[in-house]
Amino acid sequence: GTHLKVHREESGTGNLVRCISKLKSKLEVFVEGVVVSGHVSTILAKVKCLSRTHYVGGFTYHCSMSMKRLVSWLGIISTAILVALIPSVSHADALSDTISVGGAPSSFLLTPNGSYLYVANYYTDNVSVIQTSNNTVVATINVGDGPSGLAQKPDGSVVYVTNYLGNSVSAIDVATNTVSWTTSGIVGPTGIAVFPSGAFLFVATNSTPRKVTVLSTSTHSITGTSNLSSGSLGDVKVSPDGSKLYVADKTANVINELNLNTYVNTQVPVGNGPEWMALSADGSKMYLTESSSDQILVFSTASWTY
Repeated sequence: GTHLKVHREESGTGNLVRCISKLKSKLEVFVEGVVVSGHVSTILAKVKCLSRTHYVGGFTYHCSMSMKRLVSWLGIISTAILVALIPSVSHADALSDTISVGGAPSSFLLTPNGSYLYVANYYTDNVSVIQTSNNTVVATINVGDGPSGLAQKPDGSVVYVTNYLGNSVSAIDVATNTVSWTTSGIVGPTGIAVFPSGAFLFVATNSTPRKVTVLSTSTHSITGTSNLSSGSLGDVKVSPDGSKLYVADKTANVINELNLNTYVNTQVPVGNGPEWMALSADGSKMYLTESSSDQILVFSTASWTY
């Protein structure tokens, strides 16, 4: 390949996504003997760039032969556009494997040691177990009707699955990959989370009224419930210190913040279609996907500002 050095000559150009969105012209580029025309996204799909490294004052790109032709053509556009275009495609992003599992995989969970991936298959009512070292399905476990959410006991010994259509929660023994128990009577369970000690499960239940159901992992029985917002409950997370429970409500556009000491619930407005959550290691930040606004929000869980 060849080395191309590009300097950012324009201030205030914004991040890469904004730079790309500013390019409105229809492009036509000659790449490896093929004319590629269309918007930036079309061209990006055809362009190969091996790697990139930063240097003071700009960027250094290590480009393939096809990239040389693209670079020479794009030289007439602008430096800001070029900076936005080139780093968007990399060989590192290439698909490395495809693994066949059950029907309509709805969620997955990686074990703490990274050795296995558990996949809930909604249509076929089972859970696939994938060995990550060779991307092979090593077990298929029949569970309840419409498996949806997954969670794992902190010690890694048990995987829990909510069966949305079966109105139940099942526990999978990781050592044998068999169902060890199932608790019924939980209407429309979706998201699930495990208390840090492993003693309790918190299940988002789409009954009327909507609520979180608490299960004991030792007795497999329901120990309590707490009413939440009235929309469509989904993902569930517990703070690392065990003091707060978070439940996303996609249609009410709120996060339910349930104090696990007092069981007082606060509904926090968060925007459009909150769906999936992730907490930082110390629980101080929440990362939230918004399905209706195509963005990820980063919140402070202390102030709910972002």
